[in-house]
Amino acid sequence: MFYIGIGCGERPVELMRSSRIVGGGDAYYGEAPWQALVKEAKFFGFWKYNKCGAVLVSHNWVITAAHCNSGLFGSLHVIFGEYNLKTPEMITTDNGFVESQPVVRRAKRVIIHPKYNHMTLENDLALIELDADVEYERHIQPICLPEKDKDFVDSEAYVSGWGVLSYQDRNIPEVLQIVKVPIVSNEECEQMYRKAKHNFVARKTIVCAGYAIGGKDSCEGDSGGPLAVRDGPEGRWTLVGIVSNGIKCAEPNLPVNVHESGVTLKVALEWQNT
Repeated sequence: MFYIGIGCGERPVELMRSSRIVGGGDAYYGEAPWQALVKEAKFFGFWKYNKCGAVLVSHNWVITAAHCNSGLFGSLHVIFGEYNLKTPEMITTDNGFVESQPVVRRAKRVIIHPKYNHMTLENDLALIELDADVEYERHIQPICLPEKDKDFVDSEAYVSGWGVLSYQDRNIPEVLQIVKVPIVSNEECEQMYRKAKHNFVARKTIVCAGYAIGGKDSCEGDSGGPLAVRDGPEGRWTLVGIVSNGIKCAEPNLPVNVHESGVTLKVALEWQNT
């Protein structure tokens, strides 16, 4: 079942954050413990590549974008506790320093939102059931799902992922990136797109986040990752939505489009039964 209640949205690793993924910066180790990396395996698993992000919501379920599903003859692998794609992170234990090993699970099944439109990317959401449970650790934790119809407009949110750092040079970071962006109303979102000479309709399932001046944004490869806020009296980290798409990256008046995450267990279970 989904980890909606007590115990979700916690960040056990202590952070020393200064005020400060495009226009963002390196995340601290354990800063987004719900962040997962989705890889697609092809040719019987001999070739794997980073495809998308995903978000841990329980021991055996993650949420991602529907367009992140595997192609023909492909399969998905979900990696948890990843931070530096090339160099393992050293963590302190009672026995000294040890390498933090990522946890890998295969996708047992992928449930696409029944109203997903691959042409318009409307309802760009999917659930991935894992082939085995993931045990929670300091750097692997589930995020909370929000209350139904909760309005997060004007909230400060965070997007994370290993997407390219620039629309122009296509560099992929080794370390998980994170950036703070404001959530804007759908009306303001549409106005921003019009200023950028794009005709965009922000449907009610869309959440927009970004700055009118640009400079900070998600980019290709961040799809499926979280837009997260601290919410409630306890300040638990809550999933507002799943990164879907945008136009270019960090350009003025072109905010990232995020799809609401399917906020209740009832919604998710309805998907499974369709």
